[in-house]
Formats: sequence, C-alpha cells, structure tokens
Amino acid sequence: MQFGLWDVVFSLALIVALYFFIKSPIRKKYAVPSWLDPLCGFIMAVIVFVYFYVAHISVNLIPESDYAACGRYSKQILCYNLNTETCMVGWHASSGTCQEALNDIRKERPTALMGSFLETCIGKNFDKSMHYNRKNLSHPDCRTYFQKIDN
Repeated sequence: MQFGLWDVVFSLALIVALYFFIKSPIRKKYAVPSWLDPLCGFIMAVIVFVYFYVAHISVNLIPESDYAACGRYSKQILCYNLNTETCMVGWHASSGTCQEALNDIRKERPTALMGSFLETCIGKNFDKSMHYNRKNLSHPDCRTYFQKIDN
C-alpha cells in the first residue's frame, strides 16, 4: 500500500480530531457548549475514515475480472476505442499463435513463469488488428502498455 500526500494530510486531520476529543480547545477559547468539540472531532474523524475507505479499501473490492483482458478497467478498454464484445472477440482471436510459442517455451523450461509472456504476445497480436482503434495515447498507463507491446 502506497501512502501519498493526501494520506499525510488526512492523518494530520485525524490527529486534530483526537485533539478536539481530548483537550476541547474550542470550548475553552470561545466559551461555547461542551458538545461542540466532540462533535467537530467526530465529524473530522468520519471524514478521515471515509477518505481512507475510498482511497485504499474500496479499490481492493473491485472484482479481478474487471482488470482481466477486456474487463471494465483493463488496458484494452482504456487504451482502445472498442466495446467489450468486440474486444473479447479480438482478444480470443489473437491468442492462437501465442499458445504454440508458449508450448515451445514449456518444453525448454517447464518451470518458467508464463503469464507475462502470454499477455504480451496476445497484446501484440491484438494490437496488430486493433492498432487504428487506439485512444488515450497521452494516458500514462496506455503509453506504458503501448511501449511494452511495441518493443
């Protein structure tokens, strides 16, 4: 899990919320009702917990199939102007020669990891037929993906 600038900001907000619960600075300085400090602390704590849920926990709740080839968040849908059905047909049609190359590699090195090779091989074949449907060329994920399959 990576922590960024916003994580630090919201962590500081949580510390301020705890300070409101413990020291009651608003009540002491401005002579307001005693329930105001815990309420402000509670509201800040809820905002912090909502942020951490949205930023870190809910991302892990997305099904793996949405990241698979032609899934909702896949590189094929992000980087090509295709609908899901067309993408799936093109992806499955692109895997033919890759299985043969994969079988040759398995004969030479039976314990080699094949996932990255297979995805790159199918991606290259897929791009040969869908090259003119590329989009989001300036998106960093698409640039990385296209560099990987163009080499």
